[in-house]
Amino acid sequence: MRDGTYIGEYEIANLKKIELLSKMMGKEIKEGQIESNVDKSIPRSNIFIETEHVTVPGKVKDLNMDIKEGEVVGFAGLLGSGRSKIAETLFGTM
Repeated sequence: MRDGTYIGEYEIANLKKIELLSKMMGKEIKEGQIESNVDKSIPRSNIFIETEHVTVPGKVKDLNMDIKEGEVVGFAGLLGSGRSKIAETLFGTM
């Protein structure tokens, strides 16, 4: 799904990373266009935030995740899918 439109179903075992990126972006991406600025020398073993079975009745159900030090996390979804509720729950504003 991209921008609320069904794009297709694909077998992960047969889908190359570059093809997945092209489908996500909605345009052809070539190998040389991909650039990463992630510093892979930083160890990602220290857990910064960890949740287990977090539930807010009617809002969030059974949220389990861990975010390691140095990771950047984004929440994506359609309007009304619960992105804001998860963020509000994690940061105590709910």
